[in-house]
Formats: sequence, C-alpha cells, structure tokens
Amino acid sequence: MSSPIASTSRQMLSGVVGRSARRYATSSVPGSAAAAAQTPAAAEDHVTTSLLLSRPPRILRTPHPFETAYFSYNARLQRALAQPFPKDFYFKRGSAAERRFDQEEAARRAAKTEEAAAAAAASSEGEAGQAKGLSEEGNQENSPAPRQTKADELGDVKSLDRALDRTLFLLVKEQGSQGRGWTLPSTIVPKSGRSEGSETLHLRAPGAVTKLLGDSMDIWMINHLPVGVLPLLEAGSDKTYVMRAHILAGQASESSSVDYAWLTREEVQQHLSSSKALPGLDALLSQ
Repeated sequence: MSSPIASTSRQMLSGVVGRSARRYATSSVPGSAAAAAQTPAAAEDHVTTSLLLSRPPRILRTPHPFETAYFSYNARLQRALAQPFPKDFYFKRGSAAERRFDQEEAARRAAKTEEAAAAAAASSEGEAGQAKGLSEEGNQENSPAPRQTKADELGDVKSLDRALDRTLFLLVKEQGSQGRGWTLPSTIVPKSGRSEGSETLHLRAPGAVTKLLGDSMDIWMINHLPVGVLPLLEAGSDKTYVMRAHILAGQASESSSVDYAWLTREEVQQHLSSSKALPGLDALLSQ
C-alpha cells in the first residue's frame, strides 16, 4: 500500500515528462521538415576546380647589390686568411711553368680588383662588362646569353621566354564571359561522378587549360590534393578548389575566343585587383 506522498510524487513526475515530450515533439517536427526542405535546395550539383599553372624560373635571379658585396668580401677574406701557396715546392725557380703561374696569378688579382670596384654598380652593367671581356678574349662561343629576352623587350605576355628569373602564372580571359575578366582556368566536376577514377579533381584540372588553349602543353600535376580553396567562381557551387601544376614543355595555342597571359606575381595582383579571389590566391603565388 503506497503512501499519499509517493502517489503525489509519481503524478507530478508523469505530468512533467508528458509536457516535455509534447513540447519536444511540437518543436522538432516542423524544424525537421524545414531542414529536409532546405537540404535539396542548398546542395550544389557540382564542384569547381581551377588550375594554378606556373612556369618555374629558368635562371637564377639577379643578386641584390648587398649580396654581391657580401660574397665578394667573403671571397677576399678567405683568400687573405688561407695558407700561402708553396710555389717553390711545385715549380722550379725561373722555369716557364713558374712564369706562367705568376702571370695567371697577376691576372686573377687584377680581375678581383675590378670585380670589387664594380660591386656597387648595377648587376646588368657588370654582366655586360663580363660579356665584353669574354668577347675581347675571343671566346664568343662561351659568352653568356642575355638575361633580357626579346619577349621582355616587346612586352609579350603570351611568351614563356620572358622574366626568366621569375615564376610565371597562367591567367585566361574568355571573350564571351559575362564580365568575369581575367581568372584562373576552371572546369566543373559533377558531384554525381566524383567517385569515379576519371572524375577526380587532379585528373580533371588539366582539362581546364586544354579545353581553352589546346593540348600542346606538357602539364605536370604537383599533387593530388587542392592547395587552396577560393570563393565562388562558377555558378552552382559555393567554393573553388585550386590545384597546382607546372608546365614542362610546349606552348598554348592561339584562340580567337580566349585570351591568355603568363604573368609574374605582381602582374597577377594587378589583373585580379578587383576579384574577390585575390586574397586567397595571393598566398599561393611564389616569386
């Protein structure tokens, strides 16, 4: 036989549980229906991948005047602190070999003196003087090629033979685009087929270039994963996955419907100054 206090407690507990269950059912059902209704509308039907195609530097960059002076000073310091060459041990006194060694040593010291005097001058002037010295010695076949190419002189941004000491990036501009302007080559990867081997991002990304500029370029994908995510660049997707690649050989084919340019980092920033993708892309651009 239960006491009145225990009976009252059970009645109060059952009432609280019943009200909580009714309140939970009332609030959760419409929310679930709303979430189910929003899911199909919010889900995009594809993802977009863009290819950041670059041409690595072909020559070493021009050293800064401070670097040139630093290395020249270290070379002279190392020479001054080194043990003197035992000439008498290797050459007979008064021999032709000793005279030839003395002449070469004098020429080396003169060259070092001239190099130290020209360290403060512009590097281009120093290279011109070096080429002039080689031509005076009759070594035309060994003279270095100029760092400034014909494409640099003409300002040809479609040539890969420009800015040889910098990394160049490919930007495209479709003539019929609705005000998109300059952008990275992009392509669409349907979500329905992304599980197939032929629909992965790193396999579809080169197609963003070949469909616009032909397949005459040898493109090497650096990795299988995106290097960055940019805001919306194509309708139907909320983000763009950026893949990185190098061009190893070949050149883009001319097209009347697509304009393209190989640009340095600063030039890319100028061409994409009004694009909302620039803040995320800027961190991916190398020198």
